[in-house]
Amino acid sequence: MPGQWSTNGIVFDECTFNNMTKNGIVTWDAIFNVRERNKFSGSPIGILASGSAPLSGWITVGVLGQEGADRNLFENNVVGIRATSNSKVRIFSNDFDNSNFDIAINGTTQSLITDNLFNNSAAGNQFENTGSNFNQNLCNVYTDNFVGTDIVGSNTGFQFLQEDFTTLLHDLFLEGVSSNPGQIQTFQGSNGAARWNYFSAGKPENIKTSTISPYNNTLSFWYFHPNPVIDARLKPLCPLNDICTPHSNFNNWFTSGTGPGCIFPEPPDTPPCPTEPCLEAIRLEITQKTAEYTQYPSDTLLAQLQVLITEREWITDELIWGYMASGDWTSVETLLNEDLNPANRRRLVGAKLAQKQYAGATAILQSFPQVTADDAYFAHVQTINTARLSDTAFVLSGEQEVALLAIAEAPSPEAGYAQALLGLLTDRTFMPRLPDLIYERSIDVQKQFNPPVMEVSPNPVSDLLQVRIPPSNGPRTLELRSLTTGALVQSLQASEQELFTIPVQNLPSGLYLLVLREQGAVVEHCKIIVQH
Repeated sequence: MPGQWSTNGIVFDECTFNNMTKNGIVTWDAIFNVRERNKFSGSPIGILASGSAPLSGWITVGVLGQEGADRNLFENNVVGIRATSNSKVRIFSNDFDNSNFDIAINGTTQSLITDNLFNNSAAGNQFENTGSNFNQNLCNVYTDNFVGTDIVGSNTGFQFLQEDFTTLLHDLFLEGVSSNPGQIQTFQGSNGAARWNYFSAGKPENIKTSTISPYNNTLSFWYFHPNPVIDARLKPLCPLNDICTPHSNFNNWFTSGTGPGCIFPEPPDTPPCPTEPCLEAIRLEITQKTAEYTQYPSDTLLAQLQVLITEREWITDELIWGYMASGDWTSVETLLNEDLNPANRRRLVGAKLAQKQYAGATAILQSFPQVTADDAYFAHVQTINTARLSDTAFVLSGEQEVALLAIAEAPSPEAGYAQALLGLLTDRTFMPRLPDLIYERSIDVQKQFNPPVMEVSPNPVSDLLQVRIPPSNGPRTLELRSLTTGALVQSLQASEQELFTIPVQNLPSGLYLLVLREQGAVVEHCKIIVQH
């Protein structure tokens, strides 16, 4: 059964979570390690880990360099790992198979995803509004996924390198959400430091930026690739500066650089020098670049600032975690107060909460500068969170719940904190949004795929959903799941039948996912809207 802990340091070895009615492991604000030979199968979510405040939620899944049967296995789940606003996420050397999402990360999260196998999923991993936090995909292998990595909203600290893609549609798919443009770190590589990603062969496009309104709100980036004469897969196709259609919103740039080095268990490739002198040097450089940009604004200077800010965030986190591990809260607060930028002001609230200094947290929140909508969201969520933590008899009011729901659904990095609180206090689960890919295929790409094997009507539906599937001799199952909670709503054994009627009149209005399985494998899925 799921576990919910307020403790830390739990280690999982050789555990099996099979066909859970809800989720496998569920944690809030916890430190835990899912180490080796664990199996998560047939559940809405294998691991659901959430952080309700900054500096909370440290999770490690897998052992870097682990091979064969010693690796953790995630198979036939709706979502393998869902990490929401966890300050530290490490996912190393796991096998994922036959899910909608293998890994879905949202909110203010810092992550390293390294040496994993992603197979036969809608998306190998998704990053949604993680902001300027360092998030790196390194040396992962993608096979038969519709999308390798799905980027939603602002993820300016995201970078990918030495990845190996063999996907069905897109290796990287970038989409905006509402007014929040889809973006990753503007410089993917640099002069003399090419990115050695191997893209899917035989496709007219590899990196795809959405063309569907309102998701087509994306910001351009530069991709630095090595010489494609070495291997044609090293250069992604159809950028803005290429002769092809349809273009995607990025530019290619040929440069030199060393080849791949995916040899483990060496540590992943991360920013160097997590020391206070290095942090001070980066702070100074940010100040200088900001002044230069103010006087002579340019896309290049802005991109350089973006890289420096992400490195600053990485080093700050590394130093803070070291101090926290030794219980040195004085050094934590001194470090944060030295440079009270928006991220550090948020961390300071988290530090006060972690020390149970609720009056101190309240004082910071009452004077919290609310320059942006994200600032207002953060202050509102953490005010409720502080009230919860300081009062053992706390009960969430209807007004507070409505406010949290509005923030949880906003295109903001702060949405993750609201989702975590609602999960903890109301048992809600927020599932990742499936990318709408069917209209994103170019004409050439469409020809490479068979037409859908499942037809549904009407959609939206209010009473009876008609489903038609082609004949088959093997055992098949139709599953209807809530996209809000991941819960299995209905399951039908299809066998040789071709036409089905699924009653939905008693289901709440909302989004659902219809999944067709043959011999346990997902053949097709589609989004269903129930509307009364």
